[in-house]
Amino acid sequence: MRRLLRLFLPAVLCIVTTSAGLHIVPRDSVEKRLSHYSRNLDTLTACLGEYRSFGDSSATGMALYYLGRYYNQHNDFYTSITHYKGATAIFRQSGQVLEEIKAMIGMATSYRRINAYADASTALFDALNRLEEHPSLAETYDGKRERSYIYNGIGNIYKFLDNGIEAERYFRLSMDIDREIGNNLGLAMNCSTLGSIYEHRNAFDSAAVMFNRALQYNAATHSTNGMGICHNNLGQLAMLQNDFREAEKQFILAYGILKQANDRWNLVKTELSLADLYLRTGDPDKAMAYIDPARKLVDGTHSFGYEQEIHRCLSEYYSMKGNTKAAFEEARLCQQFRDSLSMQKDEQAVAGTRIKFDEEQNQIMLHRMTLDRKREANLRLITILFTAILVALLLLTAFILLRLGRLQYKRNQELMESTVIKKNFFSMVSRDLKNPMITQNMVLNALDSNFDAMDKETIRQQVEGLNHSSDAMLEMLNLLLDWSRIEVGKIRVENVRMNLYNVADEAVKPLSEKLHKKGATLRNLMPSETFALADMAITTSIIRNLTQNALNYVNAEGHIVISSEDLNTGWLQVKIQDNGPGIPPERIEQLLSYGKKGTDYKDIRSGNHNTSGLTISVCKSMAELLGGTLRIESEPGKGTAVLFSVRKTD
Repeated sequence: MRRLLRLFLPAVLCIVTTSAGLHIVPRDSVEKRLSHYSRNLDTLTACLGEYRSFGDSSATGMALYYLGRYYNQHNDFYTSITHYKGATAIFRQSGQVLEEIKAMIGMATSYRRINAYADASTALFDALNRLEEHPSLAETYDGKRERSYIYNGIGNIYKFLDNGIEAERYFRLSMDIDREIGNNLGLAMNCSTLGSIYEHRNAFDSAAVMFNRALQYNAATHSTNGMGICHNNLGQLAMLQNDFREAEKQFILAYGILKQANDRWNLVKTELSLADLYLRTGDPDKAMAYIDPARKLVDGTHSFGYEQEIHRCLSEYYSMKGNTKAAFEEARLCQQFRDSLSMQKDEQAVAGTRIKFDEEQNQIMLHRMTLDRKREANLRLITILFTAILVALLLLTAFILLRLGRLQYKRNQELMESTVIKKNFFSMVSRDLKNPMITQNMVLNALDSNFDAMDKETIRQQVEGLNHSSDAMLEMLNLLLDWSRIEVGKIRVENVRMNLYNVADEAVKPLSEKLHKKGATLRNLMPSETFALADMAITTSIIRNLTQNALNYVNAEGHIVISSEDLNTGWLQVKIQDNGPGIPPERIEQLLSYGKKGTDYKDIRSGNHNTSGLTISVCKSMAELLGGTLRIESEPGKGTAVLFSVRKTD
């Protein structure tokens, strides 16, 4: 009942006030008008007076909210807070929960910029509580977006308290929501703040990644002031690494963007960054050109951090100019503001404790609300379940029996097909093993009978033939072992991040002697920084088996090339290319279906290497274990390429 009243209260007020002779402006028209005049103080003030004269509380609240934003953007934070408070009170009274939450988030930002972190945290947790009181709103796009901004604001408070762990936790909570709803502006804010945390930890590479990612998100949303902030952050990062040329380039970019966007708060930060840069590089006059405008923008804002930095820069400026008296006075003022900040930080330590307490209370309240909702739902369900339980049981029994019948039929079909496939498979493999064994037996009989009559060259040729036949049998047995492990499910897939270039190099090392004997060449053309997420043992086995298979078919002085391609789908494609005789198109499908029902394998590739079909079959199964695929590209007389895919990782 209370929720219904809150929902319909604005409409009821609208009807009552209209009948009383008051003028109510449609909300869409109000927002459109105020947004159009958001940078014109006189017009916004006139709108506020007009709506008050109409007696339109909703429009008055919106005008106060836009005035709060205006004063925040012009560094008049106390006036901004006053207007945000007025807007919050009106929105709460009229039941406009989303607008109330937005006003409290804006108020928290103004509090934070004058270092009133206790008040900022109170505003943010009040906004979070209001959101939790309205679960239907919390699940909408707007509700999730405002929750993200609340988490980002809390993270900034923890960052000021030097609690990087908690700050990062809240920034990542915010980022998860932004990813879910596709809020690129929120993602830009969180990447930027995470970058500053990594910068504070001296993790400069991670910081640079985050700042550049934030720059991309801001560019996607056409957020000019966001892009300016990112360039300023990148400049600060370059300063920390003493790359003054890069720092100046980034600061100048930031200055131009922020000045055009009229973002005074962040413009001051960039002006002070440029001043600090020129002081450090020995150019005090250039520094003063940025200190003066920064001082004018900060004057009267009660921003102790900026005041401290301005007086520090002035002290260094006068010291470089030889005016020791003025330098001493500015250093004294700098210390005074530093002490004020230190006191403020002590107060925020208390605020940090309060934030944790409020956070725990919010979790308890949320848990209780969830239990209450579950109890109400269960009570409603019990009545329905008792009336329908018999029908449900009958339907469930019928479904289970039908399902079991289908599963049994499917199992019988799979068992029959599996039996036929294995019978065909073992028949073909036994034939492939039998041929080299017969050859070996014949050679050994010939050596045994005619050894004394043979010359050394003939004996050497016979032994080489035996060695070649033995290698082929060993290769076949290894493949059979891999096939059997796959069939019985003994291969465990343990995906790890690996350098695919190094894995390929290690995989083909055992083939170096065979390559040398044959006079063939092997090149690994993968980029040295190619990373994949896969099982290392399985990947190594696939590359080695496919390379060895290719080596069987290249002629003397032939070549084999290993390469990779980024498919831009989260997958890499690895290619093993040889310049052997190639495969006719009509035979490729037979090779990929080796051992399957209805297929035959005879001389699919020239060279009479009987392990080719088994090699492709085993490697195809291994690639599928990794979640990928395997395919063949070939043309008779122009060689063969076998390609398999693995997951890509950074």
